[in-house]
Amino acid sequence: MTVALYVSQLAPAGPTGIHRYATEIARALISLDPDRYRMVTSAEDAPPIWFPHDIPVTRLPGPRRVLHLSWYLAHRPPIERFIGTTDLVHVLSPTFPVPSRAPIVYTIHDLQHIDDASAFRRREARLGAAALRDAARRARRIITVSEAVAERTVALLGVDRARISVVHHGIGERFHVPAPDGVVGDVTSRYGVEAGRYLLYVGKVEDRKNVTTLVRAIAKRGPGVRLVVTGPPGFGAGNVTAEIERLGLSAQIVLTGHVPDADLLPLMAGALALVHPSEFEGFGFTPLEAMALGTPAIASRAGSLPEVLGDGALLLEPRDANAWADAMSRVERDAAFARDLGERGRRHASRFTWERAAKETAAVHDEVTSG
Repeated sequence: MTVALYVSQLAPAGPTGIHRYATEIARALISLDPDRYRMVTSAEDAPPIWFPHDIPVTRLPGPRRVLHLSWYLAHRPPIERFIGTTDLVHVLSPTFPVPSRAPIVYTIHDLQHIDDASAFRRREARLGAAALRDAARRARRIITVSEAVAERTVALLGVDRARISVVHHGIGERFHVPAPDGVVGDVTSRYGVEAGRYLLYVGKVEDRKNVTTLVRAIAKRGPGVRLVVTGPPGFGAGNVTAEIERLGLSAQIVLTGHVPDADLLPLMAGALALVHPSEFEGFGFTPLEAMALGTPAIASRAGSLPEVLGDGALLLEPRDANAWADAMSRVERDAAFARDLGERGRRHASRFTWERAAKETAAVHDEVTSG
């Protein structure tokens, strides 16, 4: 049996959690059975600088926008025209409909293209919503990354729950290995902060990630450790910078923009705590990765985060700036509490492996192809 693992893009300027998923699940599946799986992506102008070179990739012919538009409007040509016969196509993220003669499996990470279309460019929202509806109509099986997304898929798309399999993500092995103190010190100093003396946010800077609540919490907390905000600007990033200026917090908040993977782990390891106020996450990579490193995580009690983080993180109401201010102050002032939270997080995160995720995903493929 052959399975084509399709992802629309491998060379974005700032890879997201979905790109991390595509990388890790492809690597783990190919490790399980290298003759069964192959990675497929659309044409791109540049090679991905972050994608592992040891994973072979088949690229569809360009121009990519024309192909994607044809798939959206005409539902053709089938992907087999470019990759040959395959027994199954697994679309790793529903960016737009992918026509195929073979049975198809979709992974749904969230339903934001329908739930919050205003957070995307119009074309992006339209294509993403069409892909979600295509999954509801055609997919033999849908994989969701959490029970929260499974429930939303049933409610919003009318999918029979029996067609959905929940497969939690894994955490890369590198997040279970302590970062050397020298590396942490070098990286943090380059970003103008001191190890153990900053709080860290990782993710796009946009309205739906609720970063403004962190800014307001810093103002309510008063003097203390700095907040480092890493991630590329998204929709609503201007609201975050405007709030920082309005509250006079430019000296207390560091905006780094996109941070390369090589710097991200040391920044997580050196943080006093990772703060993750997002109002919805399909899974929640970053707090779980921080927990794997032993860094305390403070996150929203929203979306899949309670399901995924369990008792390994401190969970707060997403918009309660007073609660976030209190939690920030507590991890800064109560070393025993911070150590306990970090250790609970490390134990909890150890349950999430890509080997397990790959085996559960391969079992879905077996079920589909066996009829």
